[in-house]
Amino acid sequence: MSSSPLISIVLPTYNGSRFLAGSVDSVRRQTYPHWELLIQDDCSTDGTPELITRLAASDPRIKPARNSSNLRLPLSLNAGFARASGTFLTWTSDDNEYRPEALEAMLDVLVSDPAAGLVYCDMTYTDDEGRPQELWTAPGPGEIGVVNPVGGCFLYRRAVRDAVGDYDDRWRLVEDWEYWVRIACRFPLRVLHRDLYLYRRHAASLTATRMAEIWRMRMEMLAVWLPKIQGLSPRSRS
Repeated sequence: MSSSPLISIVLPTYNGSRFLAGSVDSVRRQTYPHWELLIQDDCSTDGTPELITRLAASDPRIKPARNSSNLRLPLSLNAGFARASGTFLTWTSDDNEYRPEALEAMLDVLVSDPAAGLVYCDMTYTDDEGRPQELWTAPGPGEIGVVNPVGGCFLYRRAVRDAVGDYDDRWRLVEDWEYWVRIACRFPLRVLHRDLYLYRRHAASLTATRMAEIWRMRMEMLAVWLPKIQGLSPRSRS
């Protein structure tokens, strides 16, 4: 493996102009410089396309693309990762931000632990204006049947994507959790207890507006996958 492997970060966005610049700036401030940021615009109708053009002009590592039709999140992620060149992969949201050492710290875990497929971290919830509210401590991998332990800050190997495939549009709203479950069926997950991400909670977020639907989807998804996961805690299994 190269001593400075490339990290590909997919950033899907739809009408995300309010917070997008802050999310991109948090990538540009990373202590680890070998990354590419693949912005995937899902047919935004506000000022997002113009903002993306300005942001891409500021750094050649920022690589924008626009979907030909509105795909929504899982398929936008797949479109972004289809363009990725990195040895390690992740994605972030247009309203959240990395702490400067996030990529470097997660990469160190995966490089030092070749068996691990994915690493994830603690994070801080912020309010609409980005003011810190509370620390979220990531649950252990064995809790994946009770909660989504991965949160918003994670890194995984390209070999993991090659093995488990794309995000599944059937599990829209819980597409991330379902993906981590698929990974957990085949690769060890590692938790890094460092606060490396700022997760913004605001009235327009999916969590705030579609909680009942998210709950229904998570129960259907877990019913399919729980029997196949190894290493669950007793709480998850029950």
